[in-house]
Amino acid sequence: MRKKYNIVINTVTNYGRDILDVVIFLYLIPFIIHTLGKETFGLWSLIWAFVSLFALLDFGFGPSVVKYVGKARGEGNSQQEQRAIATLFWIYTLLGSVLFISVATCTLFFNSIFEIPAHQQQAAKHVLLILGCRAALCMPLELFRGVLVSYHQYRVANVYKMIASILYLLTAIVLLSLIPDLRTLALVNSVIGILPLLAMHVHLRRFYKHISIHPRHVDLSMVKEMSSFSMYFFIVQISTLIYTRVDSFIIQKYLSLEMVALYSIAMRITEKAQRFCTQIAKTLTPIISELHGEKQKQKVIDVWLKGAKYTTAFAAPLLIGLFILSYPIITSWAGENFADATMACQLLVAAIFINIIHSNTNIVLTMCDQQKYFAKVTIFGQLLNFALSIVLIRHLQIEGVALATLISTAVSYFLFVQVKACRLFEIGIWHFYQKICVPSLLPSLAVIFFLSGMQIIYPATNLWFVAIYEGVAVLLFVILFVCFSLGDDEKQNLKRKLRKK
Repeated sequence: MRKKYNIVINTVTNYGRDILDVVIFLYLIPFIIHTLGKETFGLWSLIWAFVSLFALLDFGFGPSVVKYVGKARGEGNSQQEQRAIATLFWIYTLLGSVLFISVATCTLFFNSIFEIPAHQQQAAKHVLLILGCRAALCMPLELFRGVLVSYHQYRVANVYKMIASILYLLTAIVLLSLIPDLRTLALVNSVIGILPLLAMHVHLRRFYKHISIHPRHVDLSMVKEMSSFSMYFFIVQISTLIYTRVDSFIIQKYLSLEMVALYSIAMRITEKAQRFCTQIAKTLTPIISELHGEKQKQKVIDVWLKGAKYTTAFAAPLLIGLFILSYPIITSWAGENFADATMACQLLVAAIFINIIHSNTNIVLTMCDQQKYFAKVTIFGQLLNFALSIVLIRHLQIEGVALATLISTAVSYFLFVQVKACRLFEIGIWHFYQKICVPSLLPSLAVIFFLSGMQIIYPATNLWFVAIYEGVAVLLFVILFVCFSLGDDEKQNLKRKLRKK
């Protein structure tokens, strides 16, 4: 019962945090573009993508926090848990130092490689150093968020993150209005990005006094075991960054900074949507890790299938709406100058929908000791994405890059990831898709007909119309899903919960 409560409350606060992030995102990005200019926003996106590559220097140790702390908790081994936390913290500290030195070194050639205009070169160097410092400090501090997640305390981390998001919005608006400079944005982003992680550290010290990062708890013998797990996550991180960041470099190389800005708008919208729609899977990560540690195979399957069913159902009306209404969303939000990002956005939405359907499968494979296979498939998919992007951008421009992402995502999940998971847990592939996708099919068709019809009869012309249409679409989906897609037991359980409330 406690686990179910944690899943519900953590998922709800995850969505609350993401709703706030989306609202802030919708207001702040146009403000930044208007204040700093389209070209400067493109430079910001390029530098952010470049610095993000250095997150690879954690060598995949990030997921090890949830994996090993969750496993130790499942086994009831508190000493192992303590050693894992301390060891990972000092590994992170060392890697963070390496990260900053690496970024600082890159300032020597960043401007020449990316052909930054002369009037922006000085600012580019400064921003690179500021964001490098942020990334270096966040690397060890992110450990504390991972520990909270392992303790099923997502909600605590979410509260600190929401407070920081509001502070970021207010501070960015005030300071950019007074000092409209890219370095101002970088400083605000860095300082306020670190604050919630420090707050999480203080929270852990106050409420979980047995947790210590003192060097005496470091167990070097654990490094080898952790490395065997993290190395495959490192491969996954490389391929993920190819998908989320390297696209910007390809576009800058073959097109221009303005085209980077266009693609960045499409990427940012779809990234927010993906993050918003995968909260159930993220919440289930420590649960699956503990169940695997307890060797409860059937419970892992039950959690996996149920989580995937509701993740898909939650995402379907939102992503269908984003696909159909992408033009009014982009033009109302960023302006008519960004209308050419519409097709790229739609292709990326299709790609992330495939990803979201299989997001729980990703968690099951990685938390159940199949990270090696998942890493191989992921790196294959992203190398395919990289190759296709270079070929297609010559003919289709940014739409070609987005199409490459869609093709590589479909190949990876349909032909490899899902096949492996179904074989591992001895369930049929058709059985999986029947359980996960079929329940959302009828409601999804209704949403498609409704939104397409409204765009013909009375097209959305601003974000208020988009919100109203999307709200009606979600309501329509929920009604049909409850009536036709829930089993009798699920309906009875829902009725009992509603009566209690």
